[in-house]
Amino acid sequence: MDNAFEPGVDFDADPIPLLFATQVTMGIVGAFYLLFGLMGIALTVLGAMAVGGGAGDDAFILLIEGPLFILFGGGLGGLIIASIFGLQRRAMWAWVATLIAAAMMLSSPCCLPVGALWLYTLLQEPARKAFLE
Repeated sequence: MDNAFEPGVDFDADPIPLLFATQVTMGIVGAFYLLFGLMGIALTVLGAMAVGGGAGDDAFILLIEGPLFILFGGGLGGLIIASIFGLQRRAMWAWVATLIAAAMMLSSPCCLPVGALWLYTLLQEPARKAFLE
């Protein structure tokens, strides 16, 4: 059986500061992105109903926007949620995925504090040692 934990390593002996706070905020942000993905399903259905009802070319845009919301919102939300569990297991892929998501968050003023927290937590010396060794 493939186990992500190394035998004999006690992760509680060398905790990463603010990792729990980072995981909580990741859960909240990931849930919002998953809601954006669900909103894409509603947009797609509304677009199909409007185009079928003869609403014209303006309603056709909803058929394009809906799947994009599903793809990007749901995909990013799923990646962030999966990264929560990867960070708990000290997986390097989760560390890299969270760094990329945090860098994306820095470009938005409303997400700047969250992205800064994630970067600060994961770029500290204990976190780098835990994920890069």
